Amino acid sequence: MSNQSQAVQIIIIDDDTEQAHLLERALRSNDQQTIPSCFPRIIKAYTDAAEAIADLPAEGPAVILCDYNLSGSTGLDWLPHLVRAGLGPVMLMTSQGDERIASEAFKAGASDYLVKMDIFKNPGSLSQAIRDAMVHHKLEQCNRELSRKLKVANHALQLKNQRLHDLTDTAHRFVEDVAHEFRTPLTAIKEFASIISDGLGGPVTSKQAEFLGHIESSSNNLAQMVDDFLDTSKLRAQLLRVDRKAHPVEDLLDGIRPVLASRAKTGGHQIKETVAAGLPAVFCDKEKVGRVLINLVINAIKFSPKGSEIRVWAQNAQDGGVQIGVTDHGSGMGESDLSLLGNRLQQTSTGHRSSVKGFGLGLNIAKDLISVNLSQMQVVSELDKGSTFSFNLPRYDIEHLLNRYIETLTQKDPDASITVLQATPSEIKGFEPEIARHFLVCHSQSHDLMLSAADGRSIILLGPTSEPDNWISSLHSSLEEQNTRSQTDGQAPGLDIRWVGTWSNSKMRNAVIASAINLVQGVRHCA
Repeated sequence: MSNQSQAVQIIIIDDDTEQAHLLERALRSNDQQTIPSCFPRIIKAYTDAAEAIADLPAEGPAVILCDYNLSGSTGLDWLPHLVRAGLGPVMLMTSQGDERIASEAFKAGASDYLVKMDIFKNPGSLSQAIRDAMVHHKLEQCNRELSRKLKVANHALQLKNQRLHDLTDTAHRFVEDVAHEFRTPLTAIKEFASIISDGLGGPVTSKQAEFLGHIESSSNNLAQMVDDFLDTSKLRAQLLRVDRKAHPVEDLLDGIRPVLASRAKTGGHQIKETVAAGLPAVFCDKEKVGRVLINLVINAIKFSPKGSEIRVWAQNAQDGGVQIGVTDHGSGMGESDLSLLGNRLQQTSTGHRSSVKGFGLGLNIAKDLISVNLSQMQVVSELDKGSTFSFNLPRYDIEHLLNRYIETLTQKDPDASITVLQATPSEIKGFEPEIARHFLVCHSQSHDLMLSAADGRSIILLGPTSEPDNWISSLHSSLEEQNTRSQTDGQAPGLDIRWVGTWSNSKMRNAVIASAINLVQGVRHCA
């Protein structure tokens, strides 16, 4: 860049030529202090503002000193044009100080407001004012440029985030579609393998029976992976259907015992059940707890020596709930591997069965399924001695259950609000409480809690929201859609949903528990 293009111009606009001359003298007498000596200094004076604007340089830096009193106009009339040029600081001058004029000048974008009589008395004050104005203007330019770059960067980041979001959604949809498509051929493989195994297609040799056993085992593993993929998607969207009820602990094991026996048979493992006597009923989603136990037993089988014992147990927990767990005598894990547990698509590396491969989804899904059952996965493991995975289900006691529910929510969000609703089915035939309950289960999110009143006439809903109207509106919309699909006689089933209360975290625990308990016991007016 040439010296001329770097020159700092000082432009004086004043129709009083004598005062303009005095200003120019003040500038030249303090020139070395006013402008850095490495730049040429050019001083120009104009009596007409329009002429000055027409003769402005193509680029800065420039300092413009404009008088307020001009022939036929004021400096305020020209300030917007001078500021918009963006060449450098613009300073308004008057013969006498005027606060109103100063205020208008700053509003119009002036960098400073100067009184000429003060300048003539102390010429050095002009040099200082110009230095300060140039520094301030340069900082403003830097801020504007940084702001511009930040906006550009934010826009680029938004585009990338949107692209990443689109790609993630596409990937999840692909996984869901593939998982769904797997079900049909997988079912056919299992059915035909079973037909062959039963001898319906002819005699089966012992070797063929062995091979069919491998087909069945692999089919079951693939079915488990398909379920894991689908549950992952639903959990991510908070749309996983959760149906929590009171269940005896024995019922949880009865439903999965054949599956566990089949899985253990392949490696010659022994499944031993140890269930303490007199355990209270637990409040949970039976199917999902069963999925968790199957996952934990399969994991224990993978990492345990053939023929070893795997223990499934249940006992009273210290907080009054029921502790359920799976203990193996496999390779165990060190501290570094324990920290990796539950990471999606991440497997531990220790143990003699480290060659076992899989998608690494099992424990992650198990942790999520336990979370929607108001518990957390606990792991105790010792290298070369084995591992114990366990979780604590709440017992079916309303106060105990509500305390556990609130504690689970506040661990995720300490500032969470909780809303309580009461849903009462209408007397219209065909919409009994159990049908209403099934409807609410299908249209609630996984973190909502549902309790039945003792008289069986209503359902109490608790959910982490501070917007009860939106929740009620969403349920009514879903009910209308269902009525539209199923209406046959022009009479649609009804559901009266009323708001009971919404509590913030600071005072919610006791109020929510008292409200819900009263509702369960049949006391309607408890808000």
